[in-house]
Amino acid sequence: MDLDRLRSAIREGRLEWRKHALVRIAERRIRQSDILAVVEQGEPIEEYRGDRPFPSVLLLGMVRQATPRRGSL
Repeated sequence: MDLDRLRSAIREGRLEWRKHALVRIAERRIRQSDILAVVEQGEPIEEYRGDRPFPSVLLLGMVRQATPRRGSL
């Protein structure tokens, strides 16, 4: 996954949320703003280049009063 490219897309307002992703984050009670913050500032922990249909990355970041969050994109 090209994390720099993803971060650039977010800064430029070119990120599009897919319906499936919105359903999942709603089920998990995760804020979109928290996801964006972790993608923008989080530390890559592990890359999954073989994921299909797109490569993904595990990020570690802090949101809302230094609460640890972990997620895979």
